[in-house]
Parts: sequence; C-alpha cells; structure tokens
Amino acid sequence: VEAMSDPHPMTPEGLALRLRSVARTMASLGVDMDYIGGFGEIGDHGREMVGAAAMAVGWADGIDADLASRHG
Repeated sequence: VEAMSDPHPMTPEGLALRLRSVARTMASLGVDMDYIGGFGEIGDHGREMVGAAAMAVGWADGIDADLASRHG
C-alpha cells in the first residue's frame, strides 16, 4: 500500500492525532451507514464502524496517557 501524504509527524503524538482523525471519519460514515441501512446488513456494519471508531479514540487516549506518564 502506498503511503498517502500526511501532515502529522511520525511520532506518538502524530499517531494519536491520526487515530482521532480516522475515528472522526469512521464515526461519521458509520452513522450514515446506520441511517441508510437501518436494520439491514449495511446498518449493522455502520454500527460496528461507530464502535471501531470509539476503539481508535481509546487507543489515541492510551498513547496520550503513556506520553503524559513519561513526561510527567
């Protein structure tokens, strides 16, 4: 997979920012899929995507907490 241009540096802070950015997109798309798909498969996947977005935010929070513990 070819890397896309990314404005965030390849650092733990940059990874946390990227995770939050991806999570926002995933959550928005997941909500739209849920709305359009309703109780069907698309809706199911949309709800799963919203959950995955929450997990990504949790990973970003974990990175931030690790950094804070190292610098605090």
